[in-house]
This record gives sequence, structure tokens and C-alpha cells, in this order.
Amino acid sequence: MIAVIGAFDGFHAGHRLLLEEAEKLAHSCKTSWAVVTFSPHPDIYFNRNAKLLLSEYEKDAEAKFLKIPEVIKLPFGQICNMQPEDFLEMLVKEYSADGIVVGKDFRFGRNARGDESLIRNFCAGNALSCSMIETLKYSDGPGTGNKISTRVLREWLRNGKTDILRASLKFPCPVSGIAVRGKGRGAKLGFPTVNILTSAEKTLPAEGVYAVSVLTELGWRAGAMFTGAPPMFEDVRETRAEVHISDFSGDLYGRRVTVFLEEFVRPPMIFKDKSELARDIKLCVEKAGEAFNKNHSLNGPLYSDLMDAFSA
Repeated sequence: MIAVIGAFDGFHAGHRLLLEEAEKLAHSCKTSWAVVTFSPHPDIYFNRNAKLLLSEYEKDAEAKFLKIPEVIKLPFGQICNMQPEDFLEMLVKEYSADGIVVGKDFRFGRNARGDESLIRNFCAGNALSCSMIETLKYSDGPGTGNKISTRVLREWLRNGKTDILRASLKFPCPVSGIAVRGKGRGAKLGFPTVNILTSAEKTLPAEGVYAVSVLTELGWRAGAMFTGAPPMFEDVRETRAEVHISDFSGDLYGRRVTVFLEEFVRPPMIFKDKSELARDIKLCVEKAGEAFNKNHSLNGPLYSDLMDAFSA
């Protein structure tokens, strides 16, 4: 087995290079390959209040989307205090690893002592295949350029940068959770919404309105999602994600709902009255429908693959 090792808060464009290398190496060595990762994510282990790009459910579904043959989740609480040599030895003995693929900046083991040099020496001494992949750079406007990392992607999500986030993930970022009832204010305005209760570790996008694709039991539907504390209603102060789904009348309460961020529509606004708010919601829903139709028309196979992965 070729082991691709990393924390992997989602699999962005830089991680895809690791996966592609592992698949090629496995093919040349006539063996299988697998992602070796950690649970909980190291950021959550060291800080319970940390936020991740993708929830565990979303990351598992993305692994299916990418057709990763196997994902091995190791208990990080035990792994982080191991000597790096012992960790690599465990992969060989317990998981029959005969090759390792990591990014050149990967660090692991007690005191983060494991590095590129240690891995190369271990592989050479144990007749293992070894491949180190350079980090992928990004450009976010003039004068910028840095390595793509999930921490950078989290910041893009917090800032509502859906376009560059989509380019780095290579699909629209998901927001998944259980549908719960709200106060019914959207229905009174003519636009019923479903509130999405996301997992505690999930990073939510910047406050505002988004055009989204909603995966339902009837297939894809266009949606307009608001995240944040609604500025028109002072009795609601908690951050929430609520979505109006076009052309859908089913009962989703208590079930998992996954939406995919297509475009940022507008920041939170205060309107003079509920009639003006309703008119704006109508415009947002129309813009969401346009974004939905455009993206699904251009990327039909992508959404078909996402449906298969996130419906499983």
C-alpha cells in the first residue's frame, strides 16, 4: 500500500497532487493506495474551539467524490506523542505500507521532529518507495502569492470568497447539517426557509446572502442562503444558516441538508420594513436561480458526481 499522509481538512488542489502521485506510484508498484489521516483533526485536538473548513461528514463525502480507495483514520491523541520513526514503523507493520507520499512541508511525531529528511532516510533503509511533493502556490490579486493550505481556504470561506475557494477545492464548498425549525418568519414573507444546524467544528461563510445548490431527495434545486444573525430581527443573535429552496415543498426537518456555495450575493442589510425585505429576498432568489442555472449548465458532470458522493 502507498500511504498518503496528512491532516487533510478537506482535499484542496495542493492535496490533489499528493493523491495523483500516490495513484501513479501504486500503479507502478502494482499495489493499492490509501489516505492516512488523523481523528480528531490536530487543530481540534489542541483547541476545542477551532473551526475546520469541512466537517467530518463533508470530508468523508469528498473522499468518495474523489474516489479515494481507502481512508485510514488514526487516533491523533496517540499518534502525536509517538517518535516519528515509530509512527512510520507502525505503518509498515500494521498497514503493510510499502511507499509514502507527503508534502515537502509535512511535519509529524513528538515535537514535530519528523520531516522530509527523516522520511527519506527511513524509506531508503526499509526499501520503501518515497515521494515528496512541492507545495502549490496561489495568487489572490496583485502582489500576492503563497502556498495553498486549508488555513488559507478557511479564511477565504470566512471572507465569502467563493470563487477562489471553488478554484482551490475544484468544486463548490459544501455546508452540511441537520434541518431544524426556525421561527417561520420566512414563510410569512412568502419565502419559507430551512435552518441548517451545522457541526460545532464547521467554519461558516461570511455573513450575508449566497446563491447555493441544494441537494434534495428530488435532485438539485436552486437556493438562496443567509448566514449570520438577521439584522432585521433583534431577538435572533446567534449565527445561523438558513436556506430558501426554490421549487421544493418536501419536509426536510430532522434530515441532513447539504448546500454548495455558488456565489456571494450581498452582505447583511437592514430594510425599512418587511415589504422592502420581501422584495429584496425575491431579487436574491432570482439571482440565486441564475447562478444555479449557469453553473449546472457549464458543469453538469461535476454536479452528477457530487450528488453520487454526498447522497451515499
